[in-house]
Amino acid sequence: MLTLWFALLVNAALVQEDGAAAQAPDAKAEVTAACEEFCKLPSYAFELKVETSGGRGGLRTPQAVVGRFQTEKPFHFVQGSVEAYRLGETLVYREGEGEWQVFDPEAARGDFGQPRPGGPGGGGQGAEPGAGAGQGEGAAPGAGAGAGAGEGGGAAAGGLPGAEGAERQGPGQGERGGGRRNMGPFLLSRLKVPHDALKDFGSQIAEVAREEAEGKVTYKGTLTAQAAEALTPQVRGLRPGGGGETEQAPAPQASGSFTITLSDQGAVESIVLETHTSTTFGERTVERTQKNAYTISNQGAVEIEVPAEVLPLFEL
Repeated sequence: MLTLWFALLVNAALVQEDGAAAQAPDAKAEVTAACEEFCKLPSYAFELKVETSGGRGGLRTPQAVVGRFQTEKPFHFVQGSVEAYRLGETLVYREGEGEWQVFDPEAARGDFGQPRPGGPGGGGQGAEPGAGAGQGEGAAPGAGAGAGAGEGGGAAAGGLPGAEGAERQGPGQGERGGGRRNMGPFLLSRLKVPHDALKDFGSQIAEVAREEAEGKVTYKGTLTAQAAEALTPQVRGLRPGGGGETEQAPAPQASGSFTITLSDQGAVESIVLETHTSTTFGERTVERTQKNAYTISNQGAVEIEVPAEVLPLFEL
């Protein structure tokens, strides 16, 4: 009798455990669904703060961008004194109360010490087609990785390009006079907006943990190797080798993590993407970390009015 009673207790415990397991939330499925819902939003505002350390420039000053998105309208960005609208690959910007103008990325490459295709140090090398490019849902696709140069420089996909190239240039250098002159629009032309960062997010993540506090749910986990690589600076082109020869710059080894927090209403309110890269040049290893922190607001309540003088510039 005791044996039968014990067996019944064990069976009941197993059934209860199986039921609890069946009801346990699937963290990866949950965060994937939340990201999918976010990508369907007709509009939102965000602030992006980017912190980088390591590389060739060491610790750099955090950079911040305020942005707004509305379906079928240009993105609107503000960074410091630079205001810009981006539609497709075209960026129209002004500094302060200056005139609106179309940003020329090819002319700006020389400003930041970045080789032009076929130019000195360029070697005609480029990124693979479509590498690091983000695609938005509206009329304005987001931008991902930019062109990098040298061992630690270049644009970081998913955030703002590193300032190493600009900092190496002094006043009067570069074809347009000074490495920092077009840094603002250069950053904004390559900025990856939140819904591009979260597009197909379920395929970009590996392990996921779920935490809940004060009515909010936070998901933390690791990025896949491919996702981390897509968020790293693109070190490309040729670099000097021994005896006056050149050799292809090595690809960085990348890893990454993420933190996504939902509001008490279940909407995405913050996104943090962190990457760490390690690149070996001969006997020297360059370590670099980057943290992209997005804060989301005004979901579904943003309306973008493009100045009348800006619209014709998108048609040039």
